[in-house]
Amino acid sequence: MNIKPYTYNQTITQLFEKTVLTHPDNIAVYLDTDKVTYKKFNEDVNQYAHYLREKGVARNLVVAVEIPRSYKMLCIIFAIMKAGGVYLPINPNYPEKRKKQIIEDAEVKFLIVDSNPYLQVSDLCYTLKSIDVEVQFYSKANLIAINKPDDTAYVIYTSGSTGAPKGVMIAHHSLINRIEWMQDLFPISTSDVLFQKTDCGFDVSIWELFWWSITGAGLTLLPAGKEEDVILIFKIIFEKKVTVIHFVPTVLRIFLEYIEIGNKISKLNYLKFVFSSGEVLDINTVNNFNKLFDLSVYPQLVNLYGPTEATIDVTYFVCDKKTNYREIPIGKPVYNVELMVLDDLLMPQQSDQVGELYISGACLAKGYLNNPEQTKRCFLQLSNNPTKIIYKTGDLVKWNNDNQLCYIGRKDQQVKINGIRIELGEIEYHLNAYKNIAHATVLYLTPNNSIKKLVAFIKLRGKSIPIEISDLKLFMHTQLPEYMIPQHYIIIDEYPLKDNGKLDKDKLKEVYKEGIAVT
Repeated sequence: MNIKPYTYNQTITQLFEKTVLTHPDNIAVYLDTDKVTYKKFNEDVNQYAHYLREKGVARNLVVAVEIPRSYKMLCIIFAIMKAGGVYLPINPNYPEKRKKQIIEDAEVKFLIVDSNPYLQVSDLCYTLKSIDVEVQFYSKANLIAINKPDDTAYVIYTSGSTGAPKGVMIAHHSLINRIEWMQDLFPISTSDVLFQKTDCGFDVSIWELFWWSITGAGLTLLPAGKEEDVILIFKIIFEKKVTVIHFVPTVLRIFLEYIEIGNKISKLNYLKFVFSSGEVLDINTVNNFNKLFDLSVYPQLVNLYGPTEATIDVTYFVCDKKTNYREIPIGKPVYNVELMVLDDLLMPQQSDQVGELYISGACLAKGYLNNPEQTKRCFLQLSNNPTKIIYKTGDLVKWNNDNQLCYIGRKDQQVKINGIRIELGEIEYHLNAYKNIAHATVLYLTPNNSIKKLVAFIKLRGKSIPIEISDLKLFMHTQLPEYMIPQHYIIIDEYPLKDNGKLDKDKLKEVYKEGIAVT
């Protein structure tokens, strides 16, 4: 564990208020046709916060927000924490059933929505909408802080294996540890502009929402629903001089293709850090990034990994532009985080031995909201050290010879073929190394209720650059045993994506069932 001091004794909004004092006239938020200073943003936040506290928002009370990405959304998120509450994001596009599950499971007392009609989902939940007119009559002064560093700052709901979402509780001090680590290794200043473009239902949005606010940097917002619009994303990066951005690897690939085809590299001169997480960052994407940006120190491409239960990210790997990669590690731990690769008996694995990743340290969540049984199953107490809590990730990893952590796959997504356990990621690794393949995904599927098959979904580097499947199969036979060679190959133009930019494997399964371009 790399132990470093961090600001444990304050909350994230207290750090923001200190920045307001030192940089009141700096631009905090870049809007379409306007700019908002730190002083003005803080005053707007305070009016919402005073309103919420008067309505009954108190320390550790969960407040759900169902508002599209906007300046108003940003103000309300900060205001909830200043008022003492816990921020819980709800995507307006979620199905009503999922919204209801989250609101009832979290025992939400206040739900803030925009002016659109909303179906009341619980008698216990008080819905606040169209509050802008009321808010403008409240004080612009800072509130008296009532939170402690161990209090919950936010709750993010993740998918549960039982079908019901689980609410992960993250404390203020854990969020501060994560953001101060980021600032130490990838420093930004008052001249930087971050891009908030991640759906607020996903925890990457948290560092986008708060990192800038404790440094004096600025923030610009992507219009709601445009997470996959690489043309608009590029336009905003250029116009707002964005220096820091995050991409899910699937969208990063599309973005790189767009700027390469349009020869638009010269318009990205201000870009300093490109962070990627949420999926496996493949070698083709990294090597293509390095080829496009090989003439300059910036931007740096940084691979991040982490479960929601460990405050966004716990490892990082800076991709060197001079290296032609054959493997992309997830890297080394962030500050004050301990990573353990253990076998089924919780015994440490040696270098190059695959085991399950367990996490401990300042990053750990407080558990699952209103779900002590699930918390006990995933957050374990060691028999030889009962004061130490470790989180069981379900991810299979290994340490390489450079003491970098490498992601292998999900423990619950291993497949067994003829009694032999295999990792689909290993097959994908070799497919991605084949000429003219931009990206490959492998699934183990059952066609028409028959025997399961390994199916490879392949996106080529260009429509005018075909590949011969027979040659690809011969190549795969030189890399892997027979039982790991996909039986079917499907060429696709684009990968279907979820709202968070991750690959939608369910839609790939539908493509396979329809028999499109199967070889």
